[in-house]
Amino acid sequence: MLKPKLHFFAVLMALVAFGMVITPSCKKTDDDDDTGIIEPPIYICDSIGSSLRDDFVFVDRPNAPVDYVIDCILRIEADVTINAGVVIEMGADAGVYVRSGGTLKAVGTATNPITFAGVLKQKGYWGGIAMQSTSVLNELSYLDISHAGGKNVIQGGPFASFYNAGGSLKFTNNTLSMGLNYGIISTATSEFGNFANNTITSHDEYPVYIHANDFHELDGSGSTYTGNAKDMIRMALSPGSVITVTTNQTWLNPGVPVIIDEGTLGVRADLVLSPGLELVCRQDVSIDGNSNGTINAVGTATNPIIIRGEQSLQGYWNGMYLEGSSVLTRLEYVTISDGGREKPFGAAAAKANIYISPGATNLVISNCTISNSLECGIYTTNAGVTLTNNTYSTNGTNDVCP
Repeated sequence: MLKPKLHFFAVLMALVAFGMVITPSCKKTDDDDDTGIIEPPIYICDSIGSSLRDDFVFVDRPNAPVDYVIDCILRIEADVTINAGVVIEMGADAGVYVRSGGTLKAVGTATNPITFAGVLKQKGYWGGIAMQSTSVLNELSYLDISHAGGKNVIQGGPFASFYNAGGSLKFTNNTLSMGLNYGIISTATSEFGNFANNTITSHDEYPVYIHANDFHELDGSGSTYTGNAKDMIRMALSPGSVITVTTNQTWLNPGVPVIIDEGTLGVRADLVLSPGLELVCRQDVSIDGNSNGTINAVGTATNPIIIRGEQSLQGYWNGMYLEGSSVLTRLEYVTISDGGREKPFGAAAAKANIYISPGATNLVISNCTISNSLECGIYTTNAGVTLTNNTYSTNGTNDVCP
């Protein structure tokens, strides 16, 4: 819960001029001295400068309803700690940038969080927090971050309440709200060593934009992503390359759909899709599981995996391509639709929701619903493929080709 926000320095001066006694703020505890004085905030950029090059601790000052004001892009280049209960107000277009030589440990508690909020309580009033450091010391926990996303903290970077720009950190129990753009953006070289129990809400873009190879770092339904203008997680692919998923991983169901950017989701490791996961494919998206990777998509009758186009049109996206001989590759209780826009690699025999390579073996597709392909529901010429109990509808040419 945010603490009261006022321009305390101006109020203090006015009251002192009239000789009035100022009552303690609600932040005061029984252990504090009873001075009866409300302390004004400390203006970090004026008192220290726009760069922290020496180790620094932000402390909770019980008689200061707002502990600090940051009204610049504060560059952290040393070890910085923010104690539980600290309230920081951010000036217009201000931000916090943890550079590669710095660290940030900001750990609050459930009852005493750390607060970052705009001086004015409006969306996008300040920039946000950007992390470039890869130190194991980086940890953000029990933070309330609001009113951010109005400026790129790193020049040329995106607009987000939190931007993981190649950094590494623990990110748990945080609430990001009232953001003008994205909640979280995480690049392909970034890492969340522990991402859990976060709430990203009331943003004007997607709550999270993350690279496909890092999607497994999200904690599924442990975090919440609703109440935004676009309640989907946006997944980035590797531009100009099909090598996207390169480590063995499991994608949990985050409770909202996952929209995949244009390009090829190239699976070159063992990928497990969890029940209930919904992948939404933009135009030109292909899912390519070749012999160097496996796709294990096993839903349930009551909680199927869904793979569909962003629009419900025949041939809206390209479709899946499967090959290899691993028994790990299997599709059960998967609903797949709207594919068949292009032939795999431009030289295949047909367009299909699922195109199976002639050399594929041990592949099982069962209890799946396959529909709305531009041409074939499934294309296969391989007797080593097992197709059982599948349901087909509105496929343009045939349900199973040739």
